[in-house]
Amino acid sequence: MNSDAEQIILEAKAGDKRAFNMLVTQHQKRVLYLAYDLLGDWDEAKDVAQEVFVKAYQKLDTFEERSRFSTWIYRITTNLCIDIQRKRKRNRTEPIEKSGPDGKLNLNQKLSEPPKIEALLENTQLRRQLEEALTQLSINQKTAISLRYFQEFSTTEIAETMGCSENTVRIHIFRGIKKLKTILGNIQIS
Repeated sequence: MNSDAEQIILEAKAGDKRAFNMLVTQHQKRVLYLAYDLLGDWDEAKDVAQEVFVKAYQKLDTFEERSRFSTWIYRITTNLCIDIQRKRKRNRTEPIEKSGPDGKLNLNQKLSEPPKIEALLENTQLRRQLEEALTQLSINQKTAISLRYFQEFSTTEIAETMGCSENTVRIHIFRGIKKLKTILGNIQIS
């Protein structure tokens, strides 16, 4: 962490609202996009982003500089989103409707790296199908995949954010991609 970032955090911890507002400005877009990636709903993502910064403000004194502030704030975001996903899962009464007669998406396009996923998402229908497929993953698989491919976190950053080991992150990503391949049909994801 550079000295300017450390100074802003120290000032915010001391109660300087201007310093805390600087932290919010630095991280609000990524928090919002992460919440959206995990929840798939802009309104919920906006609510979560607000709640994240309220919680961060209330708990700022518990932040220890052992990790980066961004890791801490993204962990709060991830935890809030996981809570919402669990509530959704408990309240879900209807099965997710799949598109196509066999419920699979047929694509003969190979994905070899994360930027190609972004190119696929330009297609609105495909994006909807991918978002729907992501809802069928476990909470940990969806979180790990979203952080890796949409937020471009390293395995180490994901492990810190999720509070697990790097090997566990790799397992979540591997199993999530395997399940996505099954759900989406012929799409190749690596």
